Amino acid sequence: MSLGAIGAAAIAGWFTGSLLFVSVLRWSILVAEARSQATRSDNNRGSWRSVVPVVVAQSLFHSAPWLILVLGFVGYEVHSEKWAPWLLLGFFGTISFLGALAGVSIMHIRKRQKNAA
Repeated sequence: MSLGAIGAAAIAGWFTGSLLFVSVLRWSILVAEARSQATRSDNNRGSWRSVVPVVVAQSLFHSAPWLILVLGFVGYEVHSEKWAPWLLLGFFGTISFLGALAGVSIMHIRKRQKNAA
């Protein structure tokens, strides 16, 4: 296998990993926003019974659940190819990197808010 094919597989994995990470991040923000809207509309009670139908309805039209299904199917189909380990390395590498970056950013923001208060 050529070096170009290895690089292309790793770059494709990096691209799909970042696409999935950002999509799932937007989806989780959507769920958090639905929860906060339910809390405001229920006079600060915010029961999950009022949130779950909204989250399910919004999730049907969001790209993250469909992207997870498609990438899972593609991953199953290509797992036996020669270049699959490099694709997976790029994929999980970018999810790990962006997850760590998001975690450090959240910790930094919370520390700054605590110091400001």
